[in-house]
Amino acid sequence: MNKTPDKEEVVMSLASFIPTVKTEFDPTFKATGSGGMTLWSQCARKLGLFRTVSNNLPDGPQQTLAVQLAAGLSLGGHGQAAAELVEEDTKLQPILGIEKAVGKKRINPTLVALAGCKERKRNDAYRVVPSSSKGRPVRWQRVVQAPEPATPESLARLRSVNFDVLSRAIKLTPSGELQLGGFYCGFLDGSLLETDAKTCELAAKDRNGKLSVLFVGFWLGPYLLAADLFPGNTEEGTVALRLLERGLNTLDRLGIPRKKFLLLADSAYGQGHILEALAQSGIRYIVGMNRHRKYLTKKAGEFSDSYWSDSASPSRGNRLEKFSVFYYQGQDWKSKVEVMAVRYAAQDEVVLNDSFLTSNLTVREEKSLPQSCLGDSLLSSIWRTYARKQQCENHQKDLFIDLGLHHPSSSRACIIQVLYEIGNLALNIGVFVSRAILKDDFHKARLWRIARTLYSIPGLVSQHGRTLSVRLSTAPILAIQTAWKAAMEALARI
Repeated sequence: MNKTPDKEEVVMSLASFIPTVKTEFDPTFKATGSGGMTLWSQCARKLGLFRTVSNNLPDGPQQTLAVQLAAGLSLGGHGQAAAELVEEDTKLQPILGIEKAVGKKRINPTLVALAGCKERKRNDAYRVVPSSSKGRPVRWQRVVQAPEPATPESLARLRSVNFDVLSRAIKLTPSGELQLGGFYCGFLDGSLLETDAKTCELAAKDRNGKLSVLFVGFWLGPYLLAADLFPGNTEEGTVALRLLERGLNTLDRLGIPRKKFLLLADSAYGQGHILEALAQSGIRYIVGMNRHRKYLTKKAGEFSDSYWSDSASPSRGNRLEKFSVFYYQGQDWKSKVEVMAVRYAAQDEVVLNDSFLTSNLTVREEKSLPQSCLGDSLLSSIWRTYARKQQCENHQKDLFIDLGLHHPSSSRACIIQVLYEIGNLALNIGVFVSRAILKDDFHKARLWRIARTLYSIPGLVSQHGRTLSVRLSTAPILAIQTAWKAAMEALARI
């Protein structure tokens, strides 16, 4: 039996709550939607960005654009269009120390000037190709076949800016963010940056048949020490030595002992000339050797069970792990290398898999690894430590996505090079904010999350003499406001 309610339930529609809204623009309302970028600006100042830009780059628009573009990328912009975010927000510019931003029409010419190249007209570089079918638009075909790179002098200036900021960031970053136990941990890897633009000078079909540009980076912990760009069909091993030399020179300038540096690299770098250079460099390394899997698997298959040592505590969720060691010398190699063979089986799998590594870590140095990387033998510890490589790869890809750098946004090689040098600058500043300044829930946060929450707090901007005041809106979520205040306090203490 249904009970009749004493009072009638009143159901009101959503429309009854919508007030009449009057909207108008107030020219005296000096506010920016990115008042939280004060945090980024103060971090950049702490790292010496504005000083080193003034000391290394030509006066005028080139200095302005370097800061403007780095800030725009950090705020969530993509490619050189990121500079437009700052150019369009006149109230944000004083927060970044920008008196007059570079206008939209001058962004590309200024990037060309930063590269030390000359502007060119479209008709000098491309020609119109008529459509083969009726109704389809014409397309542009590149006339200049050889990529026009930025001048060495221009790249050196930009890399000096990067090093000054990087060296300061590393000094102010807790050692736990850079080290793996007693080692400074590094990473060498390449990423393919896909592009649909057939006019892109650096684009070439990669191993997957897609147009791409190859980015190769040398990392120290979460920071990018050195990087370079190549056509997508470039084999990483052919360009690794030049980048390795730059990375090791940067380590020396930072005062990091080579014997305390542990480099992880995948099988693309398991080549004779690279392994020889690593052996002579004085660093410690673990390098994948699966590019030689065909021969190494055959060789490992010749060993009896007595030649393999079982691990009592398998890692990576495996139910079985066995290890063996032998020497291998590839064709045209000057010397042989010691190869570690790993035979493992995942849970609920019968088939055994083989993987191969090479390393110069010793039993004595094994003690410097963190507890999470220690196994029941040196070989087991090397295998566990190499698993950290996947985290490094994910870190690199996440940063490219967060900063809008996963697709080259220009057709000219020189502009792409300058753009990624400035992108590396924004990357290292972002990592400093995430790893050295932010705590608790925002510690190690993705850069896109920092931009969307901490940087995108509206603020009223006023200036009296040389004093700039920014009154931030109360953050809608208390945790954001608390994190922002805590970050500014942490920045003041270092």
